[in-house]
Amino acid sequence: MLTSQELDKAIANALKFRDLQCAPRGMLVLLRSQNESDHNRFVGNPPYFLFAFESQITKETIAKRLIAQEKRSIDAIFILNQGAIMDFGDGKGELQLKNPDGTTIPGWHDIGGSNALACLLLWLSGMPDAQHTTSILSKYLLAALRSSSSTNQNVSSWEPEDLNA
Repeated sequence: MLTSQELDKAIANALKFRDLQCAPRGMLVLLRSQNESDHNRFVGNPPYFLFAFESQITKETIAKRLIAQEKRSIDAIFILNQGAIMDFGDGKGELQLKNPDGTTIPGWHDIGGSNALACLLLWLSGMPDAQHTTSILSKYLLAALRSSSSTNQNVSSWEPEDLNA
């Protein structure tokens, strides 16, 4: 159940998540990042969304709280059987909301209806995908090997079965 307190917690968690920085490792291959708007918005700072089965607060109240924020936190909120509230950024991203005349509409908008799951899948499919050419584990494995060799352990005798010990 999405309450005011739960929304506050989600916003606080989103802000903490936004402060995380990806450590560079190898080359970065960007998939589905064809436009500059999405690249600038999501590649260095991955999207953050909230899914709720129910909500005690109205979508209008949620939207007002998110619009009033000085720092970007949550990018979209999906509420089962109630639709979604999505931030379309500057209106130039892969996922766009358009007027009948074809002009794009930037910012936060309530996407009504009972199609929250469809909106979530559509939104996720429009997000840029960054793939690194080097595994995140290599940094930790190399550090472990260096640590083992500095304590005069025989690194060459390590076997995968040792993990089960």
